[in-house]
Amino acid sequence: MLLISAITAPSLLNQDDQNFLWAIFTDPELPPAIRSKLNELLEPFAGRAAVYDDRPYNSPTLLALAKEKGAIGTNGHLFTARIDDDDAWSRKTVGMARSQVNRWSGFSDPAAIGLGFTFECGLEWIMYDMVDVDILQRTGRRVTRPATLRPYRFPFLGTSVFVFSGQARPMSAVSAGHARMGKVLAEHDHEVEVIDTAAPMWLYCRHKQAESALQKARAPAIGMSLEQLAATFGLDADLTAKYLAKGTAVPYVLVKRIKRRRGELLFRMKHLQRKMDDPSLAVADRRQLGHEHEEVVDELEEVSKDLLGLPDEPPAGSGEQ
Repeated sequence: MLLISAITAPSLLNQDDQNFLWAIFTDPELPPAIRSKLNELLEPFAGRAAVYDDRPYNSPTLLALAKEKGAIGTNGHLFTARIDDDDAWSRKTVGMARSQVNRWSGFSDPAAIGLGFTFECGLEWIMYDMVDVDILQRTGRRVTRPATLRPYRFPFLGTSVFVFSGQARPMSAVSAGHARMGKVLAEHDHEVEVIDTAAPMWLYCRHKQAESALQKARAPAIGMSLEQLAATFGLDADLTAKYLAKGTAVPYVLVKRIKRRRGELLFRMKHLQRKMDDPSLAVADRRQLGHEHEEVVDELEEVSKDLLGLPDEPPAGSGEQ
């Protein structure tokens, strides 16, 4: 709760362009006390943010919500984006994204159904010193990841997916996993653009609750103060400082995240199988679904192995072996 309060919510409130709706998807079993705090956090959005725990987090849900909220454009297009609850955007991100859509709308290829784009340039922030439990799990080596900030280039990272889609073949920012987003959009007749910028457009925060390897960026570390990060990305500097001060006390949640990912994959596998069982499905669509099913099965096998070989929670400390 502290991360979304310190990082994501203030970043969105500090966007230069405030013409957007924010949909937050939560677990139906979210404790009432946390739910109350979340609702309080969203009050400054004045009705432009809402929590949903009774609907699945997927593209059909976003399309349905957009219709309910009257967010479908007069030309039948829907503009969606995705941001994780522990990451941030540059204060200019929403405005630049809208400008990109306006530019494309004026000069687009008539054959294109829509536009998918991403800002390639961002920053990866390892927020405090940590043992990399993913490496520990895979190799048994204890590796410390020191607190660093690094330039990170990653097209269609989860927090930098933007989709402007027509109703003929509707897509959204959650129509595919970020690694496949560009390919899937192209397959659905959307133009795809990877936009390079001089300044970073997003902040990718890494902490003990992170669901993948702690460090992905390989560029040399750079120096930015918390105040500079707040000025660029709209963070709440005071709340972020409080979170960082508690870094050593924050527990790792590797078991929880692996079990959750395994559950997500099982659900996805069953969903794909049901779609493939449809006798009216076109051959090309069945082939595509088959590829997706194979990818899910492969990842599920790896995740299950990880769960069986899970190490004990690493103790506090530092050093590399």
